[in-house]
Amino acid sequence: MDPRCPRGVTNGSPPTAGRFATGLVHSAPICQRSQLSDHSRLAQRRPWPPTYTAHGNPVRDTDVVPHTGKEGAVADWSGGQFGVGGQSPAPGWPTTNPGFSPTPSPHFPGHPLATPPPVYGAPAGAPPPKRRRGIVIGLVAAAVVTVLALLAALAVVIARSDSGGSGAGGESAQAAVVAYLEALARGDAATALSYSKSQPVSAELLTDEILGRQIAKWPITDIRVLDTTDNSVVSQVHVTAKFGNEVSETRLLVEKHGGWKLSNGFIKIDKTQIGQKDAETLTVFGQPVDQPRYVFPGFVDVGSTSPYLSVTSKPMLLQELAAGASVMSMSFKLSDAGEQAIRAAIADSFTACTNSNLIRPPNCPVRVNAPNFVDGTAQWGPIEGAETFKIIPLTSAMTASLVGTLTATITAQQTNGLTPTNTVTVPVSGTADLSTSPPKLTWN
Repeated sequence: MDPRCPRGVTNGSPPTAGRFATGLVHSAPICQRSQLSDHSRLAQRRPWPPTYTAHGNPVRDTDVVPHTGKEGAVADWSGGQFGVGGQSPAPGWPTTNPGFSPTPSPHFPGHPLATPPPVYGAPAGAPPPKRRRGIVIGLVAAAVVTVLALLAALAVVIARSDSGGSGAGGESAQAAVVAYLEALARGDAATALSYSKSQPVSAELLTDEILGRQIAKWPITDIRVLDTTDNSVVSQVHVTAKFGNEVSETRLLVEKHGGWKLSNGFIKIDKTQIGQKDAETLTVFGQPVDQPRYVFPGFVDVGSTSPYLSVTSKPMLLQELAAGASVMSMSFKLSDAGEQAIRAAIADSFTACTNSNLIRPPNCPVRVNAPNFVDGTAQWGPIEGAETFKIIPLTSAMTASLVGTLTATITAQQTNGLTPTNTVTVPVSGTADLSTSPPKLTWN
C-alpha cells in the first residue's frame, strides 16, 4: 500500500507525468479507489463473462483492451476472445487459448480476468486471415449446378432423339407390335407412328387420309404374334397379319426406349437408288418422288408422271417394313396408252412419204434404192403393215424399239422415159422416244 493513498486504495501503476491512457486500464493515476473491489464482487456474483464499466458505459471483459507495455498506448483489439463471446476463429487458428487459465491477473490480485489473456498464433494487433472458404464453397457449388444443368439438357436432347414417337410405347415387345398393327387397322396414323423408334423426315403420306385409302383397298385383319425372342433391350417379334387377301409374316425388331417400340414403323421409297429415266417419273399416291417418301405397310398406290408408262410394285407389307423397301421393287412397262401412241406415230409417219415426190423422203419408213428413177417424179401410194410392227419397250431409257414390215406402192419416171408403178415390201426398224408427246420416231 502506498503511504500516499488512503485506506482501501491501492497503487495500480508507477507514477507518471499525470497523463491518462484511454480505455479501461489507467497507467497514469497514482491511486485507484475501491472501484476495482466493487468490480471483483460483481464478477463473483455474475455468471461468466464479467461486465465492467468504462466511463459510465457497460463493457464486457471481451472488450477490454490489452496493455501493450508502453505508457499511454493501447493495443488495437478487434473485440472478443476466440471461443468466448467473440468471433469464431479463421481456419487454422486455435479454437481456445492454449495458455489461458482463469487465474487472477498479476496486476490485480483477486480480480479474475481484469486483463484479457494474450491470444497466441498471430502478432498482437494483426487481423485474422481473410476467410476464403465461403467463396470457394460458393464457386464449387455454382460449378456443380452448371454441370448438372448441362447434363440434364443433354439428357433431354438424347431422350428426344432416341425415344422416337411421342407415345410411351408398349409394356412388352409383342404388345408394341400388336398395338402398332391395330392402330393401322383402324386408320389411326398418329398412334401407329408413336410406336416407331425412328421418325421420318416427312410424314406427308403418313396421315389418316392416306392410311384410310390403304385399308379401304387392303383391310388389315387376323393379327397374330407367333413367338417372341426376348431380350432386356432388343427383341424380335414373329408376327403375321392379313392385308386384304395377302398374308404377310415376318420378324420385326423391337427396341426398349422407356416403353417398347418398333425399330422402324414405315417404309422408305427413294428413286435415287435406281437412277434410271423411268424411275424419274415415279409417283406414290399421286406425289412425285422428288424426295424420299414414307408410307405405312399395306396397299401403296404407285404410278408414273408419263402416260406411256405403267408401274407395278411388289406388295409392301411386313417383310418390307422389316427390311426396308425401295423402287427396286417397282417395275415399269409400256402402258396401253403408250402403245397406242407409238402405233399412231407410225401411221402418221407414212404421211411424210405420201406427201413427198422424193424417192427417199425424210422421216419416211420406206426407202427405195432405184438409180434409174428420176428423183422428184415419185408418187407414193398407200403404205400398209403398220399393224405388223413389234414394239419392244426399253423403259429404263424411256425408249421403244420398232420392228416391222411395210408394203408400199410408188410411181416414178425412169431414166428411159417410162413411168411404171412399183410395189415394194421392205423390212423396217426404228425407235420411239417416250419422253416426248407424242412419241418421236426415228427410222433406220
